[in-house]
Amino acid sequence: MPTVEKVRGNVVYIRPLSCLFERGDRADVSDELADHLVTERGDFAIVDAGDEEPTEGDVDPEATEHDRLADYVDEHTIPEIKEGLEAGEYDDQLDVLADAEREGDDRSGVHDAIESRRNEIEE
Repeated sequence: MPTVEKVRGNVVYIRPLSCLFERGDRADVSDELADHLVTERGDFAIVDAGDEEPTEGDVDPEATEHDRLADYVDEHTIPEIKEGLEAGEYDDQLDVLADAEREGDDRSGVHDAIESRRNEIEE
């Protein structure tokens, strides 16, 4: 079982583990979940239990936040993106997420979900 560490971004709830993670938190996970967290989400890295520094795995350390979010919106459905937004996973990245979606598929459902989240945050 690989060990993953939250290496960037805000606090997130990882449903398969029923846990909140903030930067520096680690967990032993299945190979499938590790792949999802590292390559698809991009805010986790695989570490060895004794490692001081996480290794980035397949995440390009030179990629900008915009590039990572562009990959995220390209690879996820509207319901998956809505779920992440509702969980507050992208509260500090809403503008970048909207730009990435606009430059990609430009789906109104994603833009509506982003706007809805903005309204919730402002309340």
